Amino acid sequence: MIAGGGEDREALQLLSPLHYLRQALEPTADLIGGTLGDVLLANPDVIILADVATIPEGEAQALSDWIEKGGLLLRFAGPRLAAGDVGRGATDPFLPVRLRAGGRAVGGAMSWGEPRALRPFDRESPFFGLPVPDDVAVTAQVLAQPDPGLSERTIASLADGTPLITRKVQGQGQIVLFHVTANAEWSSLPLSGLFVQMLERLAVSTRPASPDAADLAGLTWTAQRVLDGFGTPRDAEALAGVPGEALAEGAVGPLMPPGLYAAGERSVALNVVTEEKPLEPALWPGRLRVEGLSAPREMALKGALLLGALMLLAADVLGSLLVGGRLRGPRGQVAAMALGGALALGVIGVSPPAAQAQD
Repeated sequence: MIAGGGEDREALQLLSPLHYLRQALEPTADLIGGTLGDVLLANPDVIILADVATIPEGEAQALSDWIEKGGLLLRFAGPRLAAGDVGRGATDPFLPVRLRAGGRAVGGAMSWGEPRALRPFDRESPFFGLPVPDDVAVTAQVLAQPDPGLSERTIASLADGTPLITRKVQGQGQIVLFHVTANAEWSSLPLSGLFVQMLERLAVSTRPASPDAADLAGLTWTAQRVLDGFGTPRDAEALAGVPGEALAEGAVGPLMPPGLYAAGERSVALNVVTEEKPLEPALWPGRLRVEGLSAPREMALKGALLLGALMLLAADVLGSLLVGGRLRGPRGQVAAMALGGALALGVIGVSPPAAQAQD
C-alpha cells in the first residue's frame, strides 16, 4: 500500500489515506509498505495506490509488466489525482478510464445538491449480490470522461448513474479505480462493512494464474476437501499426502482426486479440467450406437398374468372333464373344442408384439 505524498498526517489516523484500508485488510492479508520499486520486488498480488497522481517513469515499465502477469493495481482518487492532469487528454496506461478536469462536490462549482447513494450492483459486476447500505453516501469524486466503452468498464455506480468504480483488464491482470478517496473525506463508504466486502471480492478475482511446478515442488500437500465422481465435495478423510511434483502434473486419480490441497498456510486447487484439457463434445464412429442415461421402459404384466391364470383354469377344467369321461359324445366334443379354442386364443394373446424398426 502506497499513499500519495506519504502519510504526512499520520498523527491524525482517521484522516490517513491508508487507515481504513489497513483496518479492512489486516485480518486477512499480509501488508507491505515502502516505495513502488521496493513493493514490486516483493511481487505482491495487489498494489494499492491511495491518491497517487503519477507513476515514476523509471518504475512504469516494471509496474506494467507486473500487471500483465496477473497483478491487480487498485487505485483510489483524492485531491492530488483530481488536481493533476493525469488521464485528461488520452487514457493513462495505469487508469481504467479517462478523467475529466476537476470533479464533483457538494457546494462546489458543479454542485450535486445532496450526497448521492449507491445504485444496486449489476449482475456483471464483481460486487453483484452485496447489499448496499442506505447510509453510504458520496459527497465528492473524480469524474470519468464519457466514451462508448465507459459502461463496460463501470462495475459500480451512483444512484444517478455516475461511475463510482471502474475497471480495465490488462493482460492477465486488472486496473481498478475507486473514484473516491480511501478515507472518509469524500464518502462514507470506507466506514461501512460494504467496503470490506468489496475489497474481498476484488482480492478473490485478482490473480487467476495457477502456481507453477517450482512453487509446489519440495513440499508434501495434504488433501483438505475433494470431489467424488459425481462432483460432490466431501472430506478428504485419511488420504495420504502427495508430493508437490505430482500435484504440479495435475493428473487426477484415486490417489490424488480433484479438490483443495494444503501445505502449511498455503493452499492450492487441483481442478478436474485444465486449460490443456478443454471440454469438447465426444465424436464417436458412425458404427457405434450412442445411448443416453435413460430409465428402462416399464412393462405392464397384470394383463398377461391374468390371462395366464385363466388359461391354467381352462386347462384344469378340460383335464377334469377328460378324466371324468365327460368329453365323450357330441356334446363333450363341442365342449372340448370350445376349451381348446380358448387356450389357443390365450396363447396368441400372450405372444410378443410385432417388432418395430428403430430410427
